[in-house]
Amino acid sequence: MDIRSANDSDLENILKLAIEFEDYLDDLESTPESDKISREKMKDVLIEGFSDPKHVILVVEEEGQVIGFSDFWVYPEFIHGGQTAYLNNFFITEKYQRKGMGSILLSETIKKAKERDAVAMHISVLPKNVIAQNFYRKNGIDWEIKMFEVKLK
Repeated sequence: MDIRSANDSDLENILKLAIEFEDYLDDLESTPESDKISREKMKDVLIEGFSDPKHVILVVEEEGQVIGFSDFWVYPEFIHGGQTAYLNNFFITEKYQRKGMGSILLSETIKKAKERDAVAMHISVLPKNVIAQNFYRKNGIDWEIKMFEVKLK
């Protein structure tokens, strides 16, 4: 297993995994078809993120195949008195889940955030995503789970 910073050649593999992740989340939330993000829009935003120095995307490779990713943004936040990382997405494809790879990716994600001088990391999890909640707890991250989202369409 190898964890590394993503590059432009990883775009299609990350997009494929992101679609799998989004489908999983849509199923949890019973998202109506009309509210789903188009694959083209996902790709456009991902491409935009590759060029932003505040955005970090890590990929996990196993046997030469990208099987997972994490991405976070780093911004100054005055309440924490420094840089804060916001973990946007964290996903390992189902075939490779529950094999310890996610724990290693989380550890590497936190390490990379610290390297960017982050003093805190914000992680949001959908209330119905019990698998993710249990994963973070297992890895020593426990919190009162709340997520507020307003659709700005």
